[in-house]
Amino acid sequence: MTSKPLTILVDVDDVVADLVPEWLSRYNFTYRDFVKPSDITTWEISDFAKQCSSDEFYEYLHDPELYRYVQPVSGAKDGIRAIRDRGHEVIFATSCCHIQMSPKFQWMIRHGFLKDRDEDHFIPIRKKHLLIADALIDDGVHNLEKVDGIKVVFDRPWNRSYTQYDYRMTGWDDVDVLLDKMEDQLR
Repeated sequence: MTSKPLTILVDVDDVVADLVPEWLSRYNFTYRDFVKPSDITTWEISDFAKQCSSDEFYEYLHDPELYRYVQPVSGAKDGIRAIRDRGHEVIFATSCCHIQMSPKFQWMIRHGFLKDRDEDHFIPIRKKHLLIADALIDDGVHNLEKVDGIKVVFDRPWNRSYTQYDYRMTGWDDVDVLLDKMEDQLR
C-alpha cells in the first residue's frame, strides 16, 4: 500500500458502461447496417456509421432511455471494488450531454458503482485534465494526453494505435497488477 490513498479518476463510457454496443445496435437497427465495436478503429466513431450523417449518429446519445439498455463492461464492478478495497478513492469523470447526466448517474447506482449519496464521486466533465487526481483510467486518448497524473488507457479497438500512456489495461482483470505498479510508482 502507498503511504496515502490514491485518487483515481475513472471514465464511465466504455470503461465501466459498455456504451458502444448499445449505440451501434440502435444505429444498425435503424439503418440495417452491421457495424460492430471491433470495426471502430479510431475515435471518430461516426466515420464508421456510413448510412447516416454524423449529427444523426450522435443524436442517439441524446435519448434519455439509452442507459436503460447499456450493460456494464465485463469485470468493471469487481475492478472498482478492488480499487476501493485497497483504500483508494474512485471518482467517475464522464463526458455527457446535459440530458444524460441523471440517467447515467442512475445507471451507476442501479449497477452498484455508486450509492444515492455519492454525487460527489460522479463528475460530468469534458476537460478531465482540469481535475486533480493521481491517475486517470480512460478509453479516450484525448483525455489522457493532457492529464498530469498516471495515464491508464483502457484498451478498446479505437485506441490501439495510441502509445503515449503509462499503462494499458486490457480489461478489469488487470486491475490488481495495475494497482501494484501505480502504488510502487507513487511510493
